[in-house]
Amino acid sequence: MRDGKMSGVSDTAVEPRSAVQIHRDSPLRRFSGLRAPQGSRETQNSHTKKKRTRLQSVDDARECLAVSAGKRGMASPGGHWDCDSGVSFDVSPSVSGHSSPCPGINPAKLIAMDCEMVGTGLGGRCSEVARCSLVNYYGEVVYDKYIKPQQPVVDYRTRWSGISKCHLVNAVSFKKARREILQILKGKVVVGHALHNDFQALGFIPPKHLIRDTSSTHLLRQLSGFSGRGCISLKRLAKVLLQRDIQVGQKGHSSVEDAVAALDLYKQVEGPWEEEMMMRTQSPMENSPFMEPVFSPSHYMQDQYWPEEITKPCE
Repeated sequence: MRDGKMSGVSDTAVEPRSAVQIHRDSPLRRFSGLRAPQGSRETQNSHTKKKRTRLQSVDDARECLAVSAGKRGMASPGGHWDCDSGVSFDVSPSVSGHSSPCPGINPAKLIAMDCEMVGTGLGGRCSEVARCSLVNYYGEVVYDKYIKPQQPVVDYRTRWSGISKCHLVNAVSFKKARREILQILKGKVVVGHALHNDFQALGFIPPKHLIRDTSSTHLLRQLSGFSGRGCISLKRLAKVLLQRDIQVGQKGHSSVEDAVAALDLYKQVEGPWEEEMMMRTQSPMENSPFMEPVFSPSHYMQDQYWPEEITKPCE
């Protein structure tokens, strides 16, 4: 997602912390099973044995992910992951080619999304979606189309969007694209960065508990070691946690590249994140302004949560 989409980006960094440290410092640690060793030596040994099956650090997580992916044949011949090119027609294996060591989310029920915007209306101040990319859990592109805005384009924002006039000549209509996109998203967990911008442009917001927004989770903020207020840019998170440079060059951003980056950031904290969601599902706090009942993704497949038009066949 574009850095310019969010304000108040924090650049203050401190020493990165491991996923285990996040667990130990969190008030949710009593549910996680990652308690600090205490008591007798026998108790410590018992705890140590239990921890051997868990992710001890970010490095361990990456190693575990790489081994798991290797079994699926997703690694490149050199043993390294091939980065997604971000080009619409190029579906090369991405860093997201690995599978998750965490059982919380069914890979078939997760989609990562990113949209690129152009400016319409007075002074080009209105943002309309002009490209939308959806990738599955393994980083494979399942949807990537240019979309014709409903109003005349005043500012293509090419420096950030990567979109120019030629891209929209044969673009699909917004009405058709919206229907196609929502059909894919129906009942899925949606991963992305600053997703409220994309949902606003699409004119739709899915149930809160099907959203995994990497710009707002405290887990990535703690893991990256950033302090201060405001959302952290996707570009900076990718650099710190993925050692990956994105949104570089003179041709603008790629919604495929940004979607894959958000997906890989989600996987860095997938276990703790889904554990929190599961805990909230099992132990909803009544009358709390900070906690709402959580239902399984299958619950939100019911048509009451989705616009009527997405049940119609695409024209």
